[in-house]
Amino acid sequence: MEQARTLHIVGGSIHARADQVHLCFRLGFDCEIYADTAELVVRAPDSGVILAFDDHEAGGVTQVLRVLAVEGIWLPVVGTSFEPRPACVAQAIKAGALDYLRLPLNEERLAATIQRIATEADAYADWRCRSVGSVARHLGSAQFRSEARRRGLAPTTGGTARSKKGAHLADRLRALAG
Repeated sequence: MEQARTLHIVGGSIHARADQVHLCFRLGFDCEIYADTAELVVRAPDSGVILAFDDHEAGGVTQVLRVLAVEGIWLPVVGTSFEPRPACVAQAIKAGALDYLRLPLNEERLAATIQRIATEADAYADWRCRSVGSVARHLGSAQFRSEARRRGLAPTTGGTARSKKGAHLADRLRALAG
């Protein structure tokens, strides 16, 4: 898979987001910025990588991942923080973040992270699709089915649906390149 071209920068101060955008532009990425997860969900991107600020008061990267799963947004997520705490990093990774970067971003580390994510798209797609079942358990199956129907999705998390969704998601992630 080729390198992702669009980065979605979510949360943090306006100054922190601006600094990230400048660095990302220098590296040749397109950027979209969002004040918070709610704004990201409204715009519902279908390609790229999400750089999510770990705002502990709003539930952190873990909450971002939960919201994205409920909304059916299956993009790779990288947590960011000015002072990453080991417990928060571990929690974000366990929840599904593919990496966690210290702010301000380091040019080489960001480029390497995005390249690695691009090469791991198939494995990530498979893992995220398997995690749909955990979202259903978290929400309760009736609420999950209701939410799925509201979004026009098949309200099942069975193996067939998972494998079809996995193939579709892998195709979408392959399309991350510009």
